[in-house]
Amino acid sequence: MSASSRVTGVETKKKAVGSAAGEREGESIFVELTHARWRHFGWAVAGCAIGVLLLGLWAARSFVRTLLHPAGALAVKDDELSLSPTLCAGTTLKVPVAEVRNAYLLRRALPWTTAGPVLVLETARGTFEYPRDWFGSDGDQRRLCNALNVKLGRI
Repeated sequence: MSASSRVTGVETKKKAVGSAAGEREGESIFVELTHARWRHFGWAVAGCAIGVLLLGLWAARSFVRTLLHPAGALAVKDDELSLSPTLCAGTTLKVPVAEVRNAYLLRRALPWTTAGPVLVLETARGTFEYPRDWFGSDGDQRRLCNALNVKLGRI
């Protein structure tokens, strides 16, 4: 086999030098690939450990919030709605009923980690979502949703 010049492209009569020692013209080449099994294993262990640590920290944060603050409450009084922005937030948001745009129960199209139904309250100040596991029963969600829809004139 002739090697061509990289500059001119002219072939020379010199034999091409093989990449491996002892490689000859016409011989077959066998190159074995190496895997990174232990590197993958190490990253899997590290990723799982970090994930478990982060999940544990999130659960610990939620637990501490339950110790510091009450769970919160939702209340419909005359022309005012009292909301807890999140579970164990320690704050209450007062919203006039006139600022409530929609109140409904979302039963489908929920992430698998969310217990349905979800009570959704759309207000001028934002959207608030309250999953099923924050209530004692489904009836509590329905009563609040119906009371707001009566106030809004939809029922």
